[in-house]
Amino acid sequence: MFRARNLGSLLLAVLAGCGSAPTHFYTLLPPASTDAESSAPFSIHVEPIVVPAEVDQEAWLVRASASRVIVLDNERWAAPLSNELHAAFIDALQRALGAREIDDATPSSKPTYTLRIVVRRFESVPGQYAEIDADWTVRNGSDHLACTSRVSQPVGAGYEALATGHQQSVGAIAGQLANAIRSFELHQAACPPGATTS
Repeated sequence: MFRARNLGSLLLAVLAGCGSAPTHFYTLLPPASTDAESSAPFSIHVEPIVVPAEVDQEAWLVRASASRVIVLDNERWAAPLSNELHAAFIDALQRALGAREIDDATPSSKPTYTLRIVVRRFESVPGQYAEIDADWTVRNGSDHLACTSRVSQPVGAGYEALATGHQQSVGAIAGQLANAIRSFELHQAACPPGATTS
């Protein structure tokens, strides 16, 4: 009788698991482009992105009220958030600048701009907005520029809209980073419109 009861409980647990909500995965990377090879007279290097510990995971952390947040186990990034952001910033900058991204171990014959991005806030509010606040630095040899960006994208209903909003926020900040690098190339380094001096 005991074994039968245990088996019955096990079957109920399995059936309950089969009926649970599916897990959805999202990415900050837009679809791959067919852009030509890099043509910029410089390279870029994006250091690992610094992200608040509470959001640096695959499961989404969303704001439910002024004082309450919720972890959504069934709504997940395709990789830990810091990795998703790193890949997305590299992709956006390469598209914007036509520059090749190199890592620490890859030698480059071209001047290299090194970018450090520290995300201070990565906020997700379903049906309202997707916001990223970040401090960032561009270094070119001994010259450097430190700026702060805050981008908030309104979003519609649904988690896919929220992921798209964050994609757009990353794209907007990457655009400011690209403009900062262009200002270096013109020997007029300055924080671009939309960003403030850190």
